[in-house]
Amino acid sequence: VVVQYNINTEELYGILKEFVHLLYFRHLLVNPRDRRVVIVESILCPSHFRETLSRVFFKHFEVKSCLIN
Repeated sequence: VVVQYNINTEELYGILKEFVHLLYFRHLLVNPRDRRVVIVESILCPSHFRETLSRVFFKHFEVKSCLIN
């Protein structure tokens, strides 16, 4: 997924929601509610991206826990 820096939060939310859905249900074939999530990212990653990704995991996919490092 290529994310532009001038994208607004709601557009980013939609893109990340589709991408994570693809990962869980097409590639991993697991229920996101049954798994914990660990995300390893660059320290240079913008904070709005990190916050939006967390919101996708907790609100949309209802994961148990999410560690972003």
